[in-house]
Amino acid sequence: MKQTRQSGEGGSLPIWRRPVVGYTALGVLVLLLAWLSWSIVSTSHRRVPRYSLTCLTHCAQLGAALVTYIDEHEGRLPDADRWIEQLRPYLRGRDVLKCRSDKTGQVSSYAMVTAYGGVLLTSIEEPGRTIVFYEADDRRPAFRHHDSMNVVYADGHAATVRELPADIP
Repeated sequence: MKQTRQSGEGGSLPIWRRPVVGYTALGVLVLLLAWLSWSIVSTSHRRVPRYSLTCLTHCAQLGAALVTYIDEHEGRLPDADRWIEQLRPYLRGRDVLKCRSDKTGQVSSYAMVTAYGGVLLTSIEEPGRTIVFYEADDRRPAFRHHDSMNVVYADGHAATVRELPADIP
C-alpha cells in the first residue's frame, strides 16, 4: 500500500513526491561544510606563504641538529662564528641551510645570535622563548615570507614570527 498524504500541501501525492518546505538538518550541514571547505581552500594561499613551510622544515632540522650537538658537547651551544661547520655533521644535506626564497649567494640563509655562541644551555633562562637562529641576509634579519621569518629556539623547536626581540641585531 502506498503512503499518501491526506491533508495540507501536496494533497494526495506520495511522500517521496511531495514538495519540500524548508531545509533539512542534513541539507544545512552539507551547505555549511561546503562553505567551510571553500573558505579554507580559497584563503590558504594567503595564510601559508610560498616556500615558508619548506623553510620551516629546514629550521626544524636545524633545531634537531642543535639539540644533538648540545647533547654531545656537554650542554654547550656551538660557537657563533663556526656554527655551520660544527652542526654540518648533524644536518641532512646541504640544502637545509638554504631557504628557497633566499636569492643571495650566501652559504646559509640563517644566522646565529652571537650572544649565545658557546654558552651552556642551562645558562639560558627560557630556552623555549630564546631565539638562537633566524633568517638573515648578511647577519641582518630577513623577513622573506610575507613579513614573517622562521626562527629556531634554544630548546630546538622552530616557529614563524612576525617580529624579533630587540636584543637580536
